[in-house]
Amino acid sequence: MSKRLDLFCFDKNVVDSDKFLLDLPRSSQLLYFHLAIRADNTGLVNNGISFIKTFCNDGDMRVLIEAGYITLKKGQVFMKPTASL
Repeated sequence: MSKRLDLFCFDKNVVDSDKFLLDLPRSSQLLYFHLAIRADNTGLVNNGISFIKTFCNDGDMRVLIEAGYITLKKGQVFMKPTASL
């Protein structure tokens, strides 16, 4: 199994949690899945900001940041490994 899958595969415990299902709007949940699919083995989402501005809104990004699912570092979007959620 590749390192990317070890770090960023979708953990059913995370996506089935009340924090994810009840606290996140559906649009933020969808954004999470799209970003996770695009993340490399370091969690970097190539063109993450461009993707968000094209297909979503800044509010969904802020929700994911506040909930701890993604971080921004120097204008780059990083996914957090599911083990840390």
